[in-house]
Amino acid sequence: MQLGPNEPSRRRDRVLGLLILCTTFAGCLGFSLWARDAAIHDPAPPPGPPTRDFKGFPNAVRPFEVLPLAQGLSIRPHLQGFVAQGVKPNGTLDFDKKNTHLRFAFQSLPGRGPQPNRTGGTLPVRSYCGRQNVQVGRAGLATSPDHPEVSCPRADPRALPVPEKCDLRDVWTFASKERRIAAKGTAEIEYFWSKAGPAYRFAAKDQKDKMQRFTLSARDCKTLLTGADQRGTVPP
Repeated sequence: MQLGPNEPSRRRDRVLGLLILCTTFAGCLGFSLWARDAAIHDPAPPPGPPTRDFKGFPNAVRPFEVLPLAQGLSIRPHLQGFVAQGVKPNGTLDFDKKNTHLRFAFQSLPGRGPQPNRTGGTLPVRSYCGRQNVQVGRAGLATSPDHPEVSCPRADPRALPVPEKCDLRDVWTFASKERRIAAKGTAEIEYFWSKAGPAYRFAAKDQKDKMQRFTLSARDCKTLLTGADQRGTVPP
């Protein structure tokens, strides 16, 4: 059978179209495999040895002065708060004393940072923000193991800011003047996201050895938060 004058050209077009289709399919498959592997982030490195080389250690540590170093050690970028046990009225911690401890909590945005292990090609069952603590104790400052399996809170974990006018010493001043808690001994102070914004939760014993607690806005160190406004916590 004799071929028409345009048949060779049509064959070339069909071969070229098939080649383009196969190339596109291979490219899409390769991209999918890359995206799958990229979505499953590398695991966090194991915790390193503690460091004692930072300002104020061991007996005059101020949490916000340690924060930049702690943040640099964590694989999670967003500060979600800290718990400081053994805070003196001048706002410092003495790690030569018993029961003095400082823990920072950091998280990532949903799906960012190390994620729980899962079978390749499958989707996560929920959004994970992970959590990593950086802690200060008698041995110094060190990271704790990362926990990629921690689910995200209802709202994305925004980074807590450093208060401009309200530090731990100011919280103690409020406790002494407004709540008549003697400025001696130590307190436990948490810094966290409350429903009303950045806040401190203060706990210390008064002169009658009774535990006193209150929650104070970190925006001004003057506004007491009550009811729903004080809800919130530092991730455990």
